Amino acid sequence: DLQDNSISGPVPSEVGNCIEIASMYLQQNSLTGSIPSSLGMLTQLETLYLHENRLNSTIPLELGALALVRFSVRDNEISGSVPVELGGWSDSIEWLYLQGNRIVGDLDPIFCGGGGLDDAIDFEAFESDCLGNAGSSG
Repeated sequence: DLQDNSISGPVPSEVGNCIEIASMYLQQNSLTGSIPSSLGMLTQLETLYLHENRLNSTIPLELGALALVRFSVRDNEISGSVPVELGGWSDSIEWLYLQGNRIVGDLDPIFCGGGGLDDAIDFEAFESDCLGNAGSSG
């Protein structure tokens, strides 16, 4: 658990070598740069908390290979659209926090086409017809 430790700089890509890790708590630090695509190699990873940092890239499509249960990048500087590859999370995701970023696009085709996040415990992102308004829980 490395949350709230004043860690600064980029998340090293070598973190993808920690293949046995199930939870990664890096929230509330001063992390910058991109989310490493190498995180997609962490096949045991269920929880990825990167919120309240200064990450300023897009969400890597490689994360779609994971069966994440909890994912938070809220309150960063993430931009772009949510990769369609993350639609596979609809079977596993329980907590999904995307708000407080510059994410654009429509989440409905990604998460709402085949059952979507109707069973998600908690979801916060932005305006989405099937998922509800920003800040809502479902």
